[in-house]
Amino acid sequence: MGFSIGDKVIFVNQSRDGIVIDTKDDSMFIIESEGVQFEVCKDEIIKVNKESENFYQTIKKISTSKKQIEYFDKKLEKLNEDYKVLISKDFELDLHIEKIIDNFKHLSSSEILDIQMNVFYKAIFKANDLKLPFLIVIHGLGKGILKSKIIKFLKDNDASFFDESPLFYKGGATRINLF
Repeated sequence: MGFSIGDKVIFVNQSRDGIVIDTKDDSMFIIESEGVQFEVCKDEIIKVNKESENFYQTIKKISTSKKQIEYFDKKLEKLNEDYKVLISKDFELDLHIEKIIDNFKHLSSSEILDIQMNVFYKAIFKANDLKLPFLIVIHGLGKGILKSKIIKFLKDNDASFFDESPLFYKGGATRINLF
């Protein structure tokens, strides 16, 4: 998708939007956001279109209670680490524990699941802030516990979702439609 001067864009993996004010070449752009200019690669921004404008209204259907977030945040405090939510340019969130933290061998299965769910909840809010049209959550196959918790959450919140491409993800990913 091409970008032109004056296009409204959102930043991938950041809660920020802006306007294209200049181009360096086909892959580098100058974006103004909140009075600050940023030089960014085209892979770091998404052009705002009708779907992404409507996204914010739709994402409100997926409402996580504050109690759930606070519960997981408190459990993670004892581990004394802050886990970052990394959503790829293809709107993928990989919840495999080795993608979230480097040193996880000392964690119990329960602690790993808590970390994965915490990152999942935070990703929903991050996707909301970024106004993404969808989010592909890669939960893997495993014993199916993580997937079942994610599906239960989505059903409880009347979300639109389905198993993502079995050929590509082999049944280990769920697509959440957010538009």
